Amino acid sequence: MKKILYIFIAALCFTACENNEPSNSTVKGEYIDLGLPSGTKWNTINETKSSESNGLYRYAEAIRLFEENIPTNAQWLELKDECTWTWKDSVGYEIVGPNGKSIILHAEGMDMGKGYLGAGERGGYWSSDKGEAPLGWRFMYLRINSSEFIYFDYDDYQYIGCSVRLIENP
Repeated sequence: MKKILYIFIAALCFTACENNEPSNSTVKGEYIDLGLPSGTKWNTINETKSSESNGLYRYAEAIRLFEENIPTNAQWLELKDECTWTWKDSVGYEIVGPNGKSIILHAEGMDMGKGYLGAGERGGYWSSDKGEAPLGWRFMYLRINSSEFIYFDYDDYQYIGCSVRLIENP
């Protein structure tokens, strides 16, 4: 009888453990229609990871996990050109679309390979686009900071850690 009870308890524990999500699972946000001409919907939150990585992704990892839902340069430019961006201290940018709906683009800092920098003051967001460079591929990302600089940058180093904001394509 004890043997059957132990087997039952072990099976119950196995089932319970199997149904638990891993500790680095992502949290799902809501996709918002900002009224952009393309019809692209933007998630209200960044993808997140375990605390060891400060929630930032390296390029190859971001592409492997989310490629078809990472914004292109054109989608980032549309967000920049069609929306109103207002800096919110220590948070990031509130972005209000043509239809009055909004999202927050958080300044979660960046990892430039020498440590974590600038949370609350700056941030980087991956683009799914790549650009050719004389020595190989360069990886594109949007950079934001509290001085109202919003621009595309590129680097040859995939190890830079940036945030990931997902979109739903129309």
